[in-house]
Amino acid sequence: MPAVSGTIDFPLSDYAPSSVEFTASKCQDRAFGAKRYGCLFQLVASAAIEDNVTYRLFVDDIRDPVKSDWRIARTSADAIALLEALGCPREISFDHDLGGDDTAMRVVKRLIDLDLDSDGTFIPAAFAYSIHSANPVGRENIRGYLDQYLAVRCHSRS
Repeated sequence: MPAVSGTIDFPLSDYAPSSVEFTASKCQDRAFGAKRYGCLFQLVASAAIEDNVTYRLFVDDIRDPVKSDWRIARTSADAIALLEALGCPREISFDHDLGGDDTAMRVVKRLIDLDLDSDGTFIPAAFAYSIHSANPVGRENIRGYLDQYLAVRCHSRS
């Protein structure tokens, strides 16, 4: 499949310019361990927003990430707002229980909805996730939901 190039225009925000140059090309359909998946298209953004395209998201109501290069979301609403404003991060680390009735499953479901709405191009090819939750049932719910979606998505695109 030949590479496709162009420009995507979107509303100006605090996080990104109003347009992004891109190249989309077919990439390998393969798994890197249990948490990294190949997809049909890979978006390569211009250097102007490279930091926003490759950000890492840490979803936890209490804990902080070990390294300072993560964006922190304390609630599912905060995480979803970051997904919608910045696009999909290259990596997400999930805690399941986010205080009260709030859980990271809302983030997982919205992430998948955004990917479905964009015909499978929202979640990047090199997407990775981890789960640092102490809740074993919640941890398996996140893992099962994401692993199943990503496996089906990649399989259906090959």
